[in-house]
Amino acid sequence: MQASARRSRSTRPLPYPVRFAVLGGGSFGLALASVLGKKSIPLTILGRKQDVAEHINLHHRHPTYLSDIALAPSIRATTSPEEALKDASFIIHAVPVQYSRKFLEDIAPHVPKNTPIISTSKVSAFILSHFNALLSCGILPPCAFQGDGLHLP
Repeated sequence: MQASARRSRSTRPLPYPVRFAVLGGGSFGLALASVLGKKSIPLTILGRKQDVAEHINLHHRHPTYLSDIALAPSIRATTSPEEALKDASFIIHAVPVQYSRKFLEDIAPHVPKNTPIISTSKVSAFILSHFNALLSCGILPPCAFQGDGLHLP
């Protein structure tokens, strides 16, 4: 396939409305949000600090991480799980694994039923030995979709 055909196909709009929620406003979450934002895909970054969320919304830049990268207008930030997750088509989990369990416990009641979660966490053997409750997939802390939402033991 020629490069022009690949470019044309990758810039076509999606066949349905889609919105992402990115869990984590660190470097990796911002990088993934930036890629989606360049395609004008609406998304909300769910972070921990209200002042950082306000800075992103006002200046379209993170004040600390990747601060030289302008974020697309389709990217918003919040500290509210309800706001970030309420109508997400997909959720990207970009929270460092050592903070994942607490983060997921806090947001579990707000995760829409049957919404796919794409995890980007890296897990080493050392971390696995200390987080023995990770799922067999080795990516997320104990959680599973059991037909009616996200459950954490």
